[in-house]
Amino acid sequence: MNYRKQQNGLTSLSMEVNKIHISQSFGSRLDVSFYKDRFDFISKIHPSIELHNLLHVNPRVNYQGLSDDDLISFIPMEVIDEKNGVISEYRTTIVANNKGFTKFENNDLLWAKITPCMQNGKSAIVRNLENGVGCGSTEFYVLRPKNTNILIEYVHYILRDPKVLESAKNSFGGSAGQQRVSSSYLKSIKIPLPPIEVQKEIINFYTKAQTEKQAKEQQAKELLKSIDTYLLDQLNIVLPKEQKRQLAFEVKLSDILGERLNPLSYNDKTLKIKELIDTSQLKKKTINEMLVSSIAGD
Repeated sequence: MNYRKQQNGLTSLSMEVNKIHISQSFGSRLDVSFYKDRFDFISKIHPSIELHNLLHVNPRVNYQGLSDDDLISFIPMEVIDEKNGVISEYRTTIVANNKGFTKFENNDLLWAKITPCMQNGKSAIVRNLENGVGCGSTEFYVLRPKNTNILIEYVHYILRDPKVLESAKNSFGGSAGQQRVSSSYLKSIKIPLPPIEVQKEIINFYTKAQTEKQAKEQQAKELLKSIDTYLLDQLNIVLPKEQKRQLAFEVKLSDILGERLNPLSYNDKTLKIKELIDTSQLKKKTINEMLVSSIAGD
């Protein structure tokens, strides 16, 4: 506080306001570990332990014994099947190209940290990697058990739970469009640690449910395909064989004068379908003949 002397001889009291960064009050950077709507799995019968006490986060990966030309696996974000939590395609690169990428080894869990991949469920355990190691997107966290009292499959199922993903989304930091889950939040997630036998039972139950889900999805695809075939059979229409898309074709000017040009009306595939419909034995009507005109007020 400062005293200021005014011209009339009287003094007045003024106050100087000093601004400080909030981190100066807390003694450290304010982290997004203070979140709204946080969720943790808290068990009443098993100890709930923070993830960093159970898993290595972004552990070191050693390419020792491999030359620059040796093959390793490459896992970009797009090959993670978010619906089922598996890798849909294993790609390869060479050791010399691993710089700047996230590194991992067999049986590590890859967990997307950036929006919208994280909340969409992009995570998977890597298996059968070329030479046992790989590299991939920098937007993965790599998780690996610290000891044998935790199974990575069990952790994977916990971290795919919608409640955990929603809670992690509320912890996002960074600029719009580039928001990520911080490593401090991931490490602070609490999960129950049951005995190995219980973890295995949970894994078996989840795996069975997932297998049945995938089988039903395949059945649904096959059913939709059969419906398409049934429809074409009933209409007596045989589709032409798939051909490479044509970039150019010929049409008479007299065919298009006075009408808007729709190029797709003149390619081979469209003309073939039109011919098949014209030559079909089924009774045919125009669209106008099948529609009833309506006037407002009818």
